[in-house]
Amino acid sequence: MFIKNRAQSIMEYSIVLSVVIAALLVMQFYIKRAYQGRLKQEADEVGQQYSPGHTSSQIVTNTSSTSTTCTGGECWGEDIDFGVTVIKSSTSTTVRKREGVDSFAAED
Repeated sequence: MFIKNRAQSIMEYSIVLSVVIAALLVMQFYIKRAYQGRLKQEADEVGQQYSPGHTSSQIVTNTSSTSTTCTGGECWGEDIDFGVTVIKSSTSTTVRKREGVDSFAAED
Protein backbone atom coordinates (compact mmCIF):
# COMPACT_ATOMS: atom_id res chain seq x y z
CA MET A 1 0.00 0.00 0.00
CA PHE A 2 2.85 2.36 0.87
CA ILE A 3 4.51 1.68 -2.49
CA LYS A 4 1.29 2.40 -4.36
CA ASN A 5 0.87 5.79 -2.63
CA ARG A 6 4.52 6.67 -3.21
CA ALA A 7 4.29 5.77 -6.89
CA GLN A 8 1.14 7.83 -7.21
CA SER A 9 2.88 10.82 -5.55
CA ILE A 10 5.89 10.53 -7.89
CA MET A 11 3.52 10.37 -10.87
CA GLU A 12 1.64 13.48 -9.65
CA TYR A 13 4.90 15.40 -9.10
CA SER A 14 6.18 14.47 -12.54
CA ILE A 15 2.89 15.58 -14.15
CA VAL A 16 2.99 18.90 -12.28
CA LEU A 17 6.63 19.39 -13.24
CA SER A 18 5.92 18.66 -16.92
CA VAL A 19 2.97 21.11 -16.88
CA VAL A 20 5.20 23.82 -15.38
CA ILE A 21 7.94 23.17 -17.96
CA ALA A 22 5.40 23.23 -20.80
CA ALA A 23 3.98 26.52 -19.48
CA LEU A 24 7.46 28.06 -19.35
CA LEU A 25 8.22 26.89 -22.90
CA VAL A 26 5.00 28.42 -24.21
CA MET A 27 5.53 31.64 -22.25
CA GLN A 28 9.04 32.18 -23.63
CA PHE A 29 7.57 33.27 -26.99
CA TYR A 30 5.29 35.80 -25.31
CA ILE A 31 8.12 37.12 -23.15
CA LYS A 32 10.42 37.44 -26.17
CA ARG A 33 7.78 39.25 -28.21
CA ALA A 34 7.00 41.57 -25.30
CA TYR A 35 10.71 42.41 -24.93
CA GLN A 36 11.09 43.07 -28.67
CA GLY A 37 7.96 45.21 -28.64
CA ARG A 38 9.35 47.26 -25.79
CA LEU A 39 12.63 47.77 -27.65
CA LYS A 40 10.75 48.92 -30.76
CA GLN A 41 8.64 51.29 -28.71
CA GLU A 42 11.74 52.83 -27.14
CA ALA A 43 13.42 53.16 -30.55
CA ASP A 44 10.32 54.85 -31.98
CA GLU A 45 10.26 57.32 -29.09
CA VAL A 46 13.89 58.29 -29.73
CA GLY A 47 13.07 59.08 -33.33
CA GLN A 48 14.75 58.61 -36.64
CA GLN A 49 18.51 58.76 -36.10
CA TYR A 50 19.74 58.07 -39.62
CA SER A 51 17.94 58.16 -42.89
CA PRO A 52 19.78 57.23 -46.07
CA GLY A 53 17.30 59.37 -47.97
CA HIS A 54 18.34 62.57 -46.14
CA THR A 55 22.13 62.50 -46.53
CA SER A 56 24.59 65.08 -47.78
CA SER A 57 28.37 65.19 -47.78
CA GLN A 58 31.17 67.47 -48.90
CA ILE A 59 34.63 66.17 -49.80
CA VAL A 60 37.49 68.62 -50.39
CA THR A 61 40.90 67.34 -51.53
CA ASN A 62 43.88 69.70 -51.85
CA THR A 63 47.07 68.38 -53.46
CA SER A 64 50.25 70.40 -53.92
CA SER A 65 53.55 69.21 -55.32
CA THR A 66 56.82 70.99 -56.19
CA SER A 67 59.82 69.43 -57.95
CA THR A 68 62.84 70.76 -59.88
CA THR A 69 64.96 68.93 -62.51
CA CYS A 70 68.28 70.11 -63.94
CA THR A 71 71.36 68.07 -64.85
CA GLY A 72 74.53 70.16 -64.52
CA GLY A 73 75.33 73.56 -65.99
CA GLU A 74 73.44 76.83 -65.67
CA CYS A 75 69.92 76.18 -64.34
CA TRP A 76 67.51 78.87 -63.14
CA GLY A 77 70.31 81.34 -62.65
CA GLU A 78 72.50 78.93 -60.70
CA ASP A 79 75.61 76.99 -61.68
CA ILE A 80 74.97 73.28 -61.08
CA ASP A 81 77.85 70.80 -61.16
CA PHE A 82 77.79 68.30 -64.01
CA GLY A 83 76.43 64.88 -62.99
CA VAL A 84 74.07 66.45 -60.44
CA THR A 85 70.36 66.29 -61.22
CA VAL A 86 67.99 68.91 -59.80
CA ILE A 87 64.23 68.58 -60.30
CA LYS A 88 61.90 71.62 -60.24
CA SER A 89 58.14 71.72 -60.92
CA SER A 90 55.04 73.04 -59.23
CA THR A 91 51.54 71.55 -59.24
CA SER A 92 48.46 72.44 -57.25
CA THR A 93 45.11 70.63 -57.48
CA THR A 94 41.89 71.19 -55.60
CA VAL A 95 38.95 68.82 -55.94
CA ARG A 96 35.61 69.66 -54.40
CA LYS A 97 32.85 67.10 -54.40
CA ARG A 98 29.41 67.64 -52.96
CA GLU A 99 26.83 64.91 -52.79
CA GLY A 100 23.29 65.24 -51.66
CA VAL A 101 20.44 62.79 -51.64
CA ASP A 102 17.12 64.03 -50.45
CA SER A 103 14.22 61.71 -51.01
CA PHE A 104 11.40 62.18 -48.61
CA ALA A 105 10.18 58.71 -47.84
CA ALA A 106 6.80 58.47 -46.22
CA GLU A 107 7.11 57.66 -42.55
CA ASP A 108 4.53 55.55 -40.82
